[in-house]
Amino acid sequence: MVRISEDLRRCVVFLGGQKEGPADEAPIDPQGVGFLLVGRQEDGGGTYLVTAKHVATNLHAPFVIRFNEKGGGSRLHHIEMPDHIRWSFHRDPGVDLAVAPIDRPEWSDNLGYHLDDLIKYREIATETGPGDSVYISGLFHFVHGSKRNLPVVYKGSVALLPSDDDPIPVDGAAPTKGYLVQANPISGCSGAPVWVPRAVQIEPPQVGNERIVFWTEGSLTLLGFWSSSWKVRGSEIVAVAPDHDSKGALAPLGMGVVQPAEKLIEIFEQTDVAKERRQMHERAKSERSSTHDFRAPPSVSAHPVTEGDEQHKERFTALLDAALGKPKQGD
Repeated sequence: MVRISEDLRRCVVFLGGQKEGPADEAPIDPQGVGFLLVGRQEDGGGTYLVTAKHVATNLHAPFVIRFNEKGGGSRLHHIEMPDHIRWSFHRDPGVDLAVAPIDRPEWSDNLGYHLDDLIKYREIATETGPGDSVYISGLFHFVHGSKRNLPVVYKGSVALLPSDDDPIPVDGAAPTKGYLVQANPISGCSGAPVWVPRAVQIEPPQVGNERIVFWTEGSLTLLGFWSSSWKVRGSEIVAVAPDHDSKGALAPLGMGVVQPAEKLIEIFEQTDVAKERRQMHERAKSERSSTHDFRAPPSVSAHPVTEGDEQHKERFTALLDAALGKPKQGD
């Protein structure tokens, strides 16, 4: 029996717009899933937001990120302007992943998955094959939680491994090399983390000449991120498309594409996203810093001398000379 750890579910946040109402009260209209990642130790750690590339490019500011709050409930983190979040993408346009540095609010109850762990267990991907179970912690937008994010767990299995020879064509986007996964997440799960169990070998004491070996599912590691799926309209199969059918006119076929987590490591290797996080941290620290209260005197050169100013100066000089008893020129 395998269960998704509550800690892994706490890595999930919801992304979307706001429904009508006051900004501090209106609920989220969830459109996709975000995943919190802790950066490499050598880069100073820090928190990053990971989602599908098509979610990042379609979420136009202003939008919100809903975090769960310590002690219960949730709160919205507002992205008001486009430059309030800076996304980094893979050089391959077919990789449907985006990463951005963020400051996780101090009041947030959410956790981050460590990139160092992903690098440490990256060989798990080479051990994964067709038939292996996967678990997707994502969004069921009909029951997403009115007061708190409620990530649901979809179960599926690997149907096909990524192939360089046969990339998967995606409607309106570049072909992608991803896992083909048999699962049934509905629209809104784009960006959801996909977990695969590590295989654990159990070899009981040998009885006689028979050697029996059992394999069971162990702890979970990150396989990738849900990207797109095939949909049906009635009996018609629609080409695979990014998973954001907001109108709900399409039904999932039960087969989808998962972007390999390995591509996430490559984004950190190809881009300056870690440097961007450090710069963001410095900007935030500067904005929170106190400032000196010294009031500099106005510069003489800052105000040009006018004719009225010259006359005023001459009168002032004459009065001062009279008070000091200074003789006038020519006396």
